[in-house]
Amino acid sequence: MTFAQFLAGSIATLALIIAVVAVPLILRKIPPNGLYGFRTAKTMGDREIWFEANAYAGKAMIVAAIAMFSLSWGLIGLAASGMPKNALTTFGIIFEIAPMFVATIFAFRYLRKL
Repeated sequence: MTFAQFLAGSIATLALIIAVVAVPLILRKIPPNGLYGFRTAKTMGDREIWFEANAYAGKAMIVAAIAMFSLSWGLIGLAASGMPKNALTTFGIIFEIAPMFVATIFAFRYLRKL
């Protein structure tokens, strides 16, 4: 297994974990709590807002997970083009963080509308 394959597989696995964690939020199965979900003063203060905001955040997480999964396999192509390991690592970090960062921004923007 090459470094790029290992990195891509790791990111793809993380994407799968994020998707699995998102599903109960989308299905509104997770009640307000201090450990799991989109926890803000606004969501913790109103049960209806909690479920609405978490369902939206879960959907954003699914989109982010799909993006992460897709981007992860691009690392193998970058490696095939001769990109060095330190650059692949940098792209791997970006491919992990950027989709979730965008999903978080969208979730907060949606929460402001509630």
